[in-house]
Amino acid sequence: MSKLSQKVLFGLTVLALPPVGGIIWDYQTRTGFRKTAPYNVTEGFTRIRNKLYSYWPLKNTLPFLNLKQLAEQDGTNEHKIIQFGAGGIIYDVSTSDLFQPDGPYGSLWAGRDATLSLAKMSFEAKHINSRDWDSLTEEDRSGLTSWLEHFDAKYYRVALLKEYFEPGITAIQQRGEDLLQAGWTIEDVRPNQSTLRRTLLFFSNISFVRDV
Repeated sequence: MSKLSQKVLFGLTVLALPPVGGIIWDYQTRTGFRKTAPYNVTEGFTRIRNKLYSYWPLKNTLPFLNLKQLAEQDGTNEHKIIQFGAGGIIYDVSTSDLFQPDGPYGSLWAGRDATLSLAKMSFEAKHINSRDWDSLTEEDRSGLTSWLEHFDAKYYRVALLKEYFEPGITAIQQRGEDLLQAGWTIEDVRPNQSTLRRTLLFFSNISFVRDV
């Protein structure tokens, strides 16, 4: 074998390592129905892609959509794009027959957030687009995680739901106002302040800390 052939072979081997390694990881860590069904390479690559998009820096490339913008992606738009939200993640489900506007899932969740519906296994209208995420129990969250694992192997993550990430910040800001009313004194945030307190002050833009 010539040196050129060896270099080409080495280059192809290096290029093959990430996808092969990814497929091995997906095969060994797949859950639910995928564990008993024949292995699907397409689903494997979809899950690997979504896994990468769950971490920095790729996660930071996903745009934020609010519920109003998500509602426009219900399959009735010009490009027939169908998206839905679950656990703060927005998936493109345009290729799924189930999520078509007249499909069993599409009629419920196309262009909507299904977080509470999936977590509580509910088809009730009150759980669609509900922002009462704090009401989820540990059992609900466990069920939601299973659903997200299922969707991550089938559909691309394309955006993040803005409202899903706002309650925490809003709560921190409200906590800052509560601290002011509780008589906190004006000081610079000292290095020995707890991480929680420094985070609170950062998000609420308030430089008030109680003497310790």
